[in-house]
Amino acid sequence: MRLADVPLLDRVPFLPASNLFFPVGFVVAERILYMPSVGFCLLVAYGYPALSVVTSRQVGLKYIGTLSVTIAVLAFGLRTYVRNGDWKNKNLSAALVFFTSATTAQPDDIGAWNNVGRTLNALNRSVEAEAAFRTAKALLPQPKPGQKLEEADQILRQAISLRSDYVDAYINRGDVLLKMNRTDEAVAVYKKALEFNAENPDVFYNLAIVYLERQDPNTALEFFKQGTERQARSSVGPPEFGGFNGGDEEARVSWNHRATLKDVLKTEQNPNAYFQMGLLMMDRSDPVGRSSSSGRPSS
Repeated sequence: MRLADVPLLDRVPFLPASNLFFPVGFVVAERILYMPSVGFCLLVAYGYPALSVVTSRQVGLKYIGTLSVTIAVLAFGLRTYVRNGDWKNKNLSAALVFFTSATTAQPDDIGAWNNVGRTLNALNRSVEAEAAFRTAKALLPQPKPGQKLEEADQILRQAISLRSDYVDAYINRGDVLLKMNRTDEAVAVYKKALEFNAENPDVFYNLAIVYLERQDPNTALEFFKQGTERQARSSVGPPEFGGFNGGDEEARVSWNHRATLKDVLKTEQNPNAYFQMGLLMMDRSDPVGRSSSSGRPSS
């Protein structure tokens, strides 16, 4: 390597980390800066002999050059030794000073605030740690309306493409499509889920809600009944009935599907079916029926 090439190692690799062309994060910058550091060391190693040749006839300048290089080597060596000790003993208080300095130099650095929070938490200063974490959270970019739903839909489609019988992915994608007001696609996705698992009550309940919002109570009732039949035989907890209590009285009464539950109870003593029957009786303000459904005689 020629002496004239050494400055290139010192300056050219520094340009990407200088934010001159585009901003880069500290993770990228600190790794790019390794090369300028190597270039500086090579510049000293190549430059000192060249300087010695130039000053060989001037004793005073020669000693000054030698003394300067010696001081620089000793100073940086001592600094490296001290810095290694900082990494070795895990001095959290000292680390907190550096992290806090980083937040002062760049107040919008999320990583710096996160480091402050983690260090404070390790020092059992939980109140201050929470404040630092909240500051970091406040600096996070705010999502654009609808953008996250599009991303969620894309991820769920990828999951389905990897495993076509992944019923939960179909259900979740249907929920996302409903939030995006793509009702027809949501219905198609729910029905596709039924092709792989026709015993999942959640799919039927979701379809019932969709058709209820479409002002089609008859179809909604059919899906709800089918969901209830499967729910009664499963060990899963009962569904939330709040979504079905907003229509007119005739539509509400149609959901009281006692006949379906009674058919189940004729063939087996299912606690879940009894519990759902009790919920329905409560919805109809029928304490006698509620007591009977619990398996105890009414008082």
